Amino acid sequence: MTERRLINFALVAHSVVVITNDLGKWTLQSREVFVLPPFELSGLVRTDEIPRTKPELLKLLKMKRPLAVPFHYFACFRCHMIPQQFNWSRNEGGGGALNIFHSSPYVTTSAWEPFYIGSRLDPPFDERLFRENALNKVIQAAILCHSNYTFHILDKAFLVHKPGLKYGKTFADPRLKLKGLKLAREEILPLQFHLYGRAKGRCWQINSEKPIN
Repeated sequence: MTERRLINFALVAHSVVVITNDLGKWTLQSREVFVLPPFELSGLVRTDEIPRTKPELLKLLKMKRPLAVPFHYFACFRCHMIPQQFNWSRNEGGGGALNIFHSSPYVTTSAWEPFYIGSRLDPPFDERLFRENALNKVIQAAILCHSNYTFHILDKAFLVHKPGLKYGKTFADPRLKLKGLKLAREEILPLQFHLYGRAKGRCWQINSEKPIN
């Protein structure tokens, strides 16, 4: 990956296992994933100041001149805003175990690109799209949307990105976007629809020029 995201994955993975046990009926076959809200940090944040707890993150978010913002906040506001983003940022989550803050189907009124933890039985990520601006996460989210997945947003787990804040449309060559769309329509989505099903009207349809309705 070209981006540096920092998180205690071992701790989060263990906590997700605890949560799935608490859900009772959850199995590997359950169509549910666990979302980690992403944020980006100002270049003014030193390495030893990178937040490792939610209270530390919220402190940076609430500064008069914030040193942390939701991921790509200035470049693509809606792309990484989780459902209930404002309420998530007001709730410190307290101590103790990791919990589910909010559960939602895929939000089709945005171009939401969720970062999530799933199982090995979830629709696989197509690594041919693993490039900046190839719509990789939008296409993956569309597959989960068509498969009627539930997105559980975790209350205290998060991702941070620290090469500085991104302003404006400073994305890679837009030709990659066109290649990603073509690959999705002609190869990726037809196969995934065959394997996992396809919803009508609610999610990105394969003949649409846009990744959302």
